Amino acid sequence: MATLSAAPRVLGLDRGRWSHVGSGTLTTATAWVLVASVLLALNRFGGLATSEPRSFVRLALVGVWGWLGLSLVAWVVVSFPVGRSRAHPTPRSVLAVVGAAHVPMVGLAATLFLAAGALQLLWPGFVMAVFVLAIWFPASLFRGLQVGCGLSVGRALVATVVSYAAWSAVIGRELQAQLGHLV
Repeated sequence: MATLSAAPRVLGLDRGRWSHVGSGTLTTATAWVLVASVLLALNRFGGLATSEPRSFVRLALVGVWGWLGLSLVAWVVVSFPVGRSRAHPTPRSVLAVVGAAHVPMVGLAATLFLAAGALQLLWPGFVMAVFVLAIWFPASLFRGLQVGCGLSVGRALVATVVSYAAWSAVIGRELQAQLGHLV
């Protein structure tokens, strides 16, 4: 039972981690997104991608554009007046929260980069990528919007589902190519 109670802390879903993110700096969030984007692009093209620099830059920019788009949709959904909501997060705080929610992506990208050969041979890389992209990242996004932006559970859930669905639809092809590269 102690393991289950420690899981939110280990996965970064505890309230303490998110309580200061909404008011934190945007620089840290930007760094998480840039590191995740560059590492995923390196994973896709291997090494420094000297043979395909345009594709490498394009894939790295997809991560940044995805972050900005995900943040924009989340902010629009969160800012939509519903009932007597007291939370009115700024675009900056939503950008910071969504950027901080990319921490699982950095872990995935770093693991795949460091152990790409072993993960491709043994096939757990695909399972790990699906877990991070389908469960951990949306859960982190939900918790960040709820605590970091001061939203109710329902409003944070709606913002997460709508923004994650839009994000998946827009950059889904790139993610599918990335996952296909792991198989």
